[in-house]
Amino acid sequence: MGYPFLILMASRKEERKDEAAARQAEAQEVVSRTLDEARDSTKRALEEARRDISARTASFNEYQEQTINAARDIADNYLESQKEIVNSMQSSWVPFIENMYGMYWTGWMSPRRMTEVYARMARNFSDNAISATRMANNMVFANMEAAKASIQYTRDNMRELSRMSINAVKTFEDTSKSYQESMRTEEKRRS
Repeated sequence: MGYPFLILMASRKEERKDEAAARQAEAQEVVSRTLDEARDSTKRALEEARRDISARTASFNEYQEQTINAARDIADNYLESQKEIVNSMQSSWVPFIENMYGMYWTGWMSPRRMTEVYARMARNFSDNAISATRMANNMVFANMEAAKASIQYTRDNMRELSRMSINAVKTFEDTSKSYQESMRTEEKRRS
């Protein structure tokens, strides 16, 4: 083995190193381009989601408005019907029944008193319907707040997980470089 052969081997070794470096650079470029495309795609999806927020907010506000209006209409219709029923009964039956009860009892079963009790029950029913609607809306808001907090926790945890992954990869890279350097040093020492 002569001197020209050693130069040829060293030259081939350098060519292999250059080829390996070129392949590594190409791989890094592909990975970088792919990740950039993924980032761009994510940005587009998020912008689309942001545009949808206003539509969803309007839809949610419309839902709440409809719920409130429906509760009001139900309570109004119920109270109006009860008012008509009570007025109808009072105008036709109350004088007759009070005269009959007045003869025998002292008024504890007065139709006026019964209609007052009935009217209070109707008012309580409408108040309860409105309270139930308010409670349902409060539960919706509570769930929205819980979802918002969950999203924030997920965001924070993903940042931390990403940071940990990057640190692990950097540690692996440093260890790998250190190992490769020690192998080169050992190879030179043997030569």
